[in-house]
Amino acid sequence: MSSIGIKLADGSFYPVLEGDSVQKKRLVLTTVRDNQRSMQINLFRDSEPDKELQYVDSLIIEDIEAAPKGVPSVSFILGIDEKGELSCEAVDLDSGNHQSMQISLKSLDEDDIFDFPDYEFDSVTGLGEDDTMSENEEKTAVEKVVYEKKSFPLWLSLLLFFFGLIALGIALYISYANYKMLEEAKAKAETPVSVTLSELEKQEIERRAEEAARKAAEEAFMKKAQEEAAAELALKEQIAREEAAAKLAAEEEAARKAAEEAEKQAKIVKYKIKWGDTLWDIADSYYKNPWKYKTIAKYNGIKNPDYIISGTTISIPPM
Repeated sequence: MSSIGIKLADGSFYPVLEGDSVQKKRLVLTTVRDNQRSMQINLFRDSEPDKELQYVDSLIIEDIEAAPKGVPSVSFILGIDEKGELSCEAVDLDSGNHQSMQISLKSLDEDDIFDFPDYEFDSVTGLGEDDTMSENEEKTAVEKVVYEKKSFPLWLSLLLFFFGLIALGIALYISYANYKMLEEAKAKAETPVSVTLSELEKQEIERRAEEAARKAAEEAFMKKAQEEAAAELALKEQIAREEAAAKLAAEEEAARKAAEEAEKQAKIVKYKIKWGDTLWDIADSYYKNPWKYKTIAKYNGIKNPDYIISGTTISIPPM
C-alpha cells in the first residue's frame, strides 16, 4: 500500500496518508533552528517498500516570526478528494501566511515523472530530437578536435642541440669543481692535530662544563615554574571574571523577566466564556487574528481548543 508523507529534519520519512482513498489529516509543524524565518515542506510518496521515495512537490512558508526553535507553529493539512487529487495547505498560525497546492495522483503514476538529481548544472548543451547531423557534418565535427602536426625547422633543432652541449659542459665543470673542493675539505678534516693537555686542565674543563650544564638546567626549571605559576594565576583570574560576568548576566536576566512578567500581568484581560463562544472568535475579537487562538489556549492550559466550558473565566494575554 502506497503512502504520502513528509521528510522530517533528521531525514526520516513520516507517512501522513495511507492509500489513495478519500481522507484528510492535519499536522502542526514547528521550527528546528532559532530565529528560523522560512520553512520548506517536502512531500514524498512511498509506493513500494524496497524502492526509493518518490518526490511529489514542496510548499514554502516565508516570513515566519523570529522566535526560538519549537515556538512557531505551522498548521499543515494534507488530503485526497473524490477525484483522486492531492491537496495540501500550510498556514503559519502566528502570522497567518499560508501556501497551498493541488496535485493529481494519476499523473504521479505515469512513466514521465521527472526525477530530481542530486546535483545542479550551470549550463547544459546538447542536440534536440530535430537537430540531426549528416554524415559529412559528423566527420567535420570530429575532425575539429584533431590537432594538425606541424614540421619543426632544422636550423632551430641544430641551435637547440648546440646550446644543450654548452649547458652540459658547464654542468660537468661545476660538478668537478665541487668534487675537488669536497675532497680538499675532507683531507684537511682528517689531518691529526696534536694537543697536549695536563690532567689538571682536563679536570678543570670537565668541571666547568658540568657547572654550566647544571646552571642551565636550574634556569630552565625556574623559568618553567614561573611560567606555570603565571598561567595558573591568569586562568584563575579569567575564571573569576567569567563567573562574575555570568552572575551579573543572570541577575539582569532575572530582573528583566520579572519586569516583563509584571508588565504582562498588568495587561492581562479576564474574560468570562459565554454560551456559543469559541477561542477562534475570542482571538479574532482581541487580536484581530483568529489564528491566535492557540496563544490563548496555551496560556490558560487548555489542551483541547475546541472544547471550552461556558461560565468559566479565562485570561487573555497581551500580544
